Amino acid sequence: MIKPSEYQSAAREVLHQFRSGRVVSVDLRSMNYHSAARLVDFLSGMTASRSGWIFRITDDVIVLNPATSARH
Repeated sequence: MIKPSEYQSAAREVLHQFRSGRVVSVDLRSMNYHSAARLVDFLSGMTASRSGWIFRITDDVIVLNPATSARH
């Protein structure tokens, strides 16, 4: 699970994990509201452009599932 505190590094880390075919959980509790909203907007677009899925697990946790997730 990724627990970002700021937008820039979180966007890079999630993008890297997602491109690798991994399911990514993101806990947004450490981010301020505007940064978290910006990150969710970016991740929603990224997920849609790659035919993946994004799920809201709780108010503060989202999960991104690539179209073909890697099996470990």
